[in-house]
Amino acid sequence: MREPFLNNRLPREQWDPVAARVIDLYPLPNGPGEVNNFTFNPKLRETADQYDTRWDHRFSGKDTLFGRFSFFDRDLYNPAPLPAPAFGVPEGGPVRR
Repeated sequence: MREPFLNNRLPREQWDPVAARVIDLYPLPNGPGEVNNFTFNPKLRETADQYDTRWDHRFSGKDTLFGRFSFFDRDLYNPAPLPAPAFGVPEGGPVRR
């Protein structure tokens, strides 16, 4: 029977080299405990622009004309669930809706 690893942790020199590089991308714990020990709370940012215009013109008592123009542009910045480079993109990115 084999002896357990010290502190029940596999020594880093026995890790697969590819797995070690991937694990290095993830942030170290910043909270106590063995589970749910990383907190990352990035801000969701939203920018919205809206323009509404209406033109009215009366040519005579019987003839009128109106026109309307509306424009709405929304930028939503949806942050990544983990900080870069763990998520693969720098801090999330914009989402067009």
